[in-house]
Amino acid sequence: PSPHRMSFRLKLLAYFLSLLAAVLGACLWTVNSRETRKAENEVRAGLLSAHAVFEKLLEGRERQLTTALKLLSGDFAFKQSVATADPATVLSAASNHRGRIGADLLLVADAEGLILADTRRKLRAGRSLRKLAVVAEALEEKSSARIQVFDGAPIQFAAVPIAAPDIIGVLAAGFVIDDSLAADLKRLTGADIVFAAGGKAFASTLDPARRDSFAPHLAGLPVGKPLLRDVGGERLLLLASEPAPQVTAVVMRSWDKALEPMEELQRLLLTIGALGLGATALLGLLIAAGVTASLGKLVEATAQVASGQYDVSVDIPSSDEIGQLGR
Repeated sequence: PSPHRMSFRLKLLAYFLSLLAAVLGACLWTVNSRETRKAENEVRAGLLSAHAVFEKLLEGRERQLTTALKLLSGDFAFKQSVATADPATVLSAASNHRGRIGADLLLVADAEGLILADTRRKLRAGRSLRKLAVVAEALEEKSSARIQVFDGAPIQFAAVPIAAPDIIGVLAAGFVIDDSLAADLKRLTGADIVFAAGGKAFASTLDPARRDSFAPHLAGLPVGKPLLRDVGGERLLLLASEPAPQVTAVVMRSWDKALEPMEELQRLLLTIGALGLGATALLGLLIAAGVTASLGKLVEATAQVASGQYDVSVDIPSSDEIGQLGR
């Protein structure tokens, strides 16, 4: 026989190993497909849940601001201080009430929309606030609430008119959208979040290094559509929304962490498969050795008969087909 021809023993062993490898591969593919779909569905559901919680959180803060402002705008002493149009008097009254409202800032404007008081003491008296949409709407006798970029920071505003009975001013208060809001959302949902305006992140639960890595991904994010992106060497599933014009909120979960249970299961299956292949190779060798030993006797005897030795006998202690052939 040709020295390059595969022996029956190796063929039998290759058959056993190929069969087991095919079964193992099918199991790994099935597990990978099922667990990947499961992880993706869980992460997507988590993102949608986090987005819903974010919207509810904003709605709750809006109701809190609006209710508090309506009560304050009806306070006789406060209306009296606004009627004086004295910035120092109005600022003192506004500062006393801001803490009770729980807002980050409180603004008071006169009937022309000119600022009377800013509890942060950043805006000078007399500056027009008509460009602030909530103030402009309140001057039209309509309570208003929305997120706006104000003095370089996104702020969730609410504003109400101050009437006595004609409008004598506007009262506006707001929560700054900052890292503390992002942290509150993460505690509620377990999802990381980035708030951005003008392509720049201004609040986030990400550490500074990851925040810098995330910055290039802010441009062109589709709103309302989950998207997988590699950020700083980690795959994240992102869901973007626009709570206000020019303001983007992106909630995200780690895709790599979501796949960790599946990858651990894959490693377990690979370990079991490797042990199975080793055991199969050993068992196959033993089985093949038993079979090929009998076949070897038959091959040797056949060669003797072919050379004219007709008194050859073969001792194969087996009752199967190979034993019958030997007898």
